[in-house]
Amino acid sequence: MADWAGLRSEYQKKNEEFLSNEWEYADALDFYREIFPAGFLEEAGVMVNWDKPGGGRPNAIALEICGERQEDGSLKSVAHRHTLTDGLPQLKDIRKRSRDETTFCFMSPISYYGKARTAANARFLHAFAVDLDGVDVERCRRVIRWSNNGYFKAPPNFVVNSGTGLHLYWVLDQPVPLVPGNVPGLQLLKRHITERVWTEDTSLHEARQYQGIYQGFRMPNTSTKLNGAPGTAKLAQSYEVVAWRNPEHARTTLDQLIAWVPNVGKRDNKYVELVKTMETGGRTPLEVARKKWPDWYERRVVEGHERGSYVVKRDLYDWWLRRIRSEYTVHHRYWCVFALASFANKCGISQAELEEDAFSLVATFKSVDTPENPFTEEDVLTALDAFEDGRGDGRSRRYTRAFLERKTAVPMPPKVRRNGRKQEDHLVRARFSRDLDYPDGSWCDGNSRKGIPNKSHPKRDAIIAYAAAHPDATQREIAAALGFSKTTVNKWLKDWRDEASATE
Repeated sequence: MADWAGLRSEYQKKNEEFLSNEWEYADALDFYREIFPAGFLEEAGVMVNWDKPGGGRPNAIALEICGERQEDGSLKSVAHRHTLTDGLPQLKDIRKRSRDETTFCFMSPISYYGKARTAANARFLHAFAVDLDGVDVERCRRVIRWSNNGYFKAPPNFVVNSGTGLHLYWVLDQPVPLVPGNVPGLQLLKRHITERVWTEDTSLHEARQYQGIYQGFRMPNTSTKLNGAPGTAKLAQSYEVVAWRNPEHARTTLDQLIAWVPNVGKRDNKYVELVKTMETGGRTPLEVARKKWPDWYERRVVEGHERGSYVVKRDLYDWWLRRIRSEYTVHHRYWCVFALASFANKCGISQAELEEDAFSLVATFKSVDTPENPFTEEDVLTALDAFEDGRGDGRSRRYTRAFLERKTAVPMPPKVRRNGRKQEDHLVRARFSRDLDYPDGSWCDGNSRKGIPNKSHPKRDAIIAYAAAHPDATQREIAAALGFSKTTVNKWLKDWRDEASATE
């Protein structure tokens, strides 16, 4: 179990380090007013049609994790979203509820069109933020010193004491539009910034945690995990997230951050790579793609075919959620939620349902925490990036079974083998094999449906043909191969096997 007394003491000492180095305390209103300047967000109470050009200004969106008491006395984590408007009047209520009811609140330095906190609705990136885990007093002191003495070539404007770690913010002088062409370069830039600040000198954890630009972070003046789980009793002393302003650095330009990217070797110029990615949006120019992948170019560009994707029934999502509740392991909890988000995308599950299910896993997953490897709500938020708003053209629908099985350490069901053939072609071969074994059609002897002797049925024929050609296939595998429900497969297989037993 974690040494909560020691962690709380470390938290207090880190705040003292900022004070002794003359960093300025910033409350939530000052902090977010720096990120979202006055007049940038939409006014409260204004009804806006974002589908029309110039239809309104964006909002900031906060996510609050509350603990709802269940009938059995347990606490269930439930997510609520809050829209923040110009003037940020909602901050007061969010802070009060977080302190009184121990709720965890997160917000990304991004403004959105609409009320859904999705990448598709994201419109402007206002700051880069890096979550630095495992920061003790000595490493906190080092972050402060390196920010003050120029060792960090682009020092953070704010550092937030989130409890056991630090959040470093680089507030941009101009928000960056999150058009598709900009996103790959911005993601790459954040990865490089993470590599520059997360070292053995600044974190107790050797393995860096890379997070995307859409990641939300604990809000200043709200509860840290040092107060306990969401919904637990209020402590006499509240341990709040505290934001500290760097007095020497107001805002950062994108050029300053790009210039901070190191040149790694003569043949690996990361600066050139990043600038090129920003210019091209991470895409290969069409003329280059036409020469490199002529078949793809003909199909997608000339003929205009849409990019393919895997879409399946929600049974896969429900099955995976049941599996990970009991088969997770301590070092694979993040990836279990990551896979859940991927399956939600493949199965058409809504973001609201996904978030509710994902946060409901926190209490279970935390039961195997170790001081070196705790599981937190931040881990859930990071893993949920795999959802990709349910888009069919993203990476989420293309993660392979082998990849997810390797990352989660939870076995996937055996794959139904068709030897690369489509279902229709595979069934032709299955029926041919059946007819070789039963040339006189005796495989259907005794079949009766609704009192009509030897009356064939299309689904029955397909199921029995497949079962005869694949004697080792399970009912679930047959259902998946033929696209039938498991109930239908069970019905016809049972009739077939009962008839076969009766004739022996």
